[in-house]
Amino acid sequence: MPIAVWSEEMSCGVEYIDRQHRDLIDGLNRLFELAGSPQTYPEAVGELDGFIRHVKLHFAEEEAFMKTFAPEGLESHAVLHEILIEQLTDIARDTAEAGPTLASSFIEHGMVPWLAEHIVNVDTKIYAGDEPIPDLRKEDRRGGEDRRMAAAGLPTGPDRRGIERRADMGRRVTDRF
Repeated sequence: MPIAVWSEEMSCGVEYIDRQHRDLIDGLNRLFELAGSPQTYPEAVGELDGFIRHVKLHFAEEEAFMKTFAPEGLESHAVLHEILIEQLTDIARDTAEAGPTLASSFIEHGMVPWLAEHIVNVDTKIYAGDEPIPDLRKEDRRGGEDRRMAAAGLPTGPDRRGIERRADMGRRVTDRF
């Protein structure tokens, strides 16, 4: 049974950000499932680093998005991301050291509230507004390079595909959770 469930309250209105948030929630559910059993606990510990890498990739994409569409909040949000990564790393360390008896508790009472609180209380407010926020990943209808990606300071062409491959790899890591 999942300990974290996606809800519309968590929706930012930007599909690829919402998809990443759902992937992170799925990853926490998978970690919780693995951490609760002595047989699968070592696998959970092994996947903690992959989960943190996935969170860092997500934060980098959020910050790139903010650079164009919410620049006034970017600096403080980037600092918040640094603090959250430190907190997540501490929780992951505690989880790895706890053993199977306490590890699932650290995930349920540490990681899940950490992620849900950030999504609901911070991310949804960044993306709130009267105008819909464009999806930077959509191909420009005029053809050629994605001009919106370039305008946002995000990689285009071969560089963009490399990032998407890494993002897909991150999703595959999360899918293993």
